[in-house]
Parts: sequence; structure tokens; C-alpha cells
Amino acid sequence: FPPRRRPHHRLWLGVHKRTRLLPKTTNQKDKKIENTMPQLLLPTLRRQPRNTLAVLPMVAIASLILLSFASTTAPHILRSSSPPTSVGRRNLMNAAAGLAFACGLQQRGEALASGREGGGVTFVSQAKSPVMCTKPKRGMERKKGVVNINDEATFDKAECDLGGYTTKTRYSLNTPDSFRPFTGYFKGGPDNSGLLDLRLQSQDYGQDPVTIFVRSYRYKPDGSLMDKKNAPWVDKTTITDLGTPEAFLKVLASNLAVDETVSSSETVDGVTYYRYQLFKNEKGYANNRKIISAAVVDGDLLTAVGLASEPSWEAAKSDLLEAVNSFRVTPGTGSPPQVAV
Repeated sequence: FPPRRRPHHRLWLGVHKRTRLLPKTTNQKDKKIENTMPQLLLPTLRRQPRNTLAVLPMVAIASLILLSFASTTAPHILRSSSPPTSVGRRNLMNAAAGLAFACGLQQRGEALASGREGGGVTFVSQAKSPVMCTKPKRGMERKKGVVNINDEATFDKAECDLGGYTTKTRYSLNTPDSFRPFTGYFKGGPDNSGLLDLRLQSQDYGQDPVTIFVRSYRYKPDGSLMDKKNAPWVDKTTITDLGTPEAFLKVLASNLAVDETVSSSETVDGVTYYRYQLFKNEKGYANNRKIISAAVVDGDLLTAVGLASEPSWEAAKSDLLEAVNSFRVTPGTGSPPQVAV
């Protein structure tokens, strides 16, 4: 009888496969191993950051390991039979190339679907969030004090819809990808008061959080229309009907007391936006830096407001200004103007 061949061992990145290489069955074994490779490796890669550049080193390392394994095992396979060597090595090369190609397509598809552009995120109201949302755990909805979105004892990560809670007018804004939307509060919205339509927060600018929120001033929290006396914009089609930027600020916040105000206006795609930078110089005053972008369309006043404390201001200033100034509303997407007497 011929001597019994010793089994060979193959190690697939932590997955142990033991096969006996026989000339007539090796092709089937190699095909089986080749087919299991994408299923074994791709789920691990899917849990990595969505940034394609961050995944490329992993793909390169995986490919090098596979090629190195093929070169070191080839001489031993040659001693058994020559056909399994060429087939096995070709299968290894195909698996490595397929892994890199599939991973690249997956990361590109996720980036396009999420609305990420140039390292930022585009949030569009009445659409799915491009990033995971921050949702309070049961019993934590009314927790007071400074909110930290990275507090795992208070918040979970969940998918959510953006906006549509207080206005049907469509809007969008661009932020750095460190900002996360809130969900799971009053009527599923972003806050307990029911006043905000969108609320974003980032912890990347120091100890204090940086916040951006969008609010509509057409309806009260109970769903009833605001009256014209307290909301003179409900029968207007543009913010310029309410006066200059300085005059409108007094209409929006008649009791506003700040130490510094910078105002400007800009018209984009037929919509005029009033922009403000407000500063209140008071020790211990939270969020003493405010950035505002406001517009009126179809009788609906919408504002995007960025908030930062003085310690976080220098680090967040450029990003916060760019994010709030990117605020855009789409006329004709909400309800027609109605006036409550």
C-alpha cells in the first residue's frame, strides 16, 4: 500500500480549515474555501468606519496575508500534486482581489447613500438620517443638565427620520461628520419641549458640547397656528417684508439683551436669509455664542441656530459658521399660508 498522505492545515485569518489534499477532490475543497472567504471577512469590515481611506489599509493587509500564505504553502502542495497547486493559488488570488473590490464598492455605496461630501454630512428634513442618531434610553428622556451624546449609560444609537415634527417645509444643512441628531423625545422628536424640528450636537470641540437646531415658528406645540399678532410672518412670503435684519431681530426677540451683534443678509435661489452673530459677555452664561440663519417661506419662519460656550468657541467658530450659513429652505414644500385671527 502507498504511504498515507499527511493532512495539510490552512489558516484563513483566524478560521481553521483542515483538508486532505487529494488530486480529484482538491478542486472542490478549494472552491468551498473560496466561497466562504467573502462571508467570513466582509462582516468584520462592515463594522469599520465608513471612510474609505480608513479601510484601504485593512484590505491591503488582508491581501498581503493571503498572498504570503499562498507562497509559503505552494512548495508543500507541489510535493503532493501539481494541479492543486495552480488551482489553489489561483483561488487565493481571486479571493483577495474579490475581497478588495467588494469592500471598495461597499464603502463607496455607503458614502454616497449617507450624503457625505468632503468629510461632512448633509442633513435633509423628512428623510432618513445619514448617520446614527442619539436616542435616550427608557427613563432618561427628561434627564437635565449638560448632555453628552457619548454617554452610553444615557443614550443608545438608532436610525431615525429627520425633521417633519413642527413643519412640513423642506430644508437642509451641511455639518462636519461629528454632529449627531437627537431622536426619541416628545412625539419622537429631538427635544422634550416639542418646539424643535431638528437638533444636532457634537462633542469634538472641547468639554462643552456644540449644538445646532432648526425651529419653525408657524405652529404652537399643541399644533395650533400662531396668531398674527405674535407671529407677523404668518402671511408673508419673504423675510424682507418684516424689515431690515436689525428690525427683524427685534421682532423675533423683543427682549434680546446681548453685548455684540453682527448682522447680514444673503439671497440664494430666490430666498433671502438674515444672518446673525450674537455674543453675551457674562461669566457663567451657557452658550453665550449664537449663530442664526433665518428665512420666511410660505408664511413659515424657519431658523437654524448654532450654540457654543466661550471655551469651545475658538475651536468651533469656523465649522459652526459654515454649518449654519449652509442652511437652505425650499419654498412650496409646506402648507399654504394660513392666518389665525
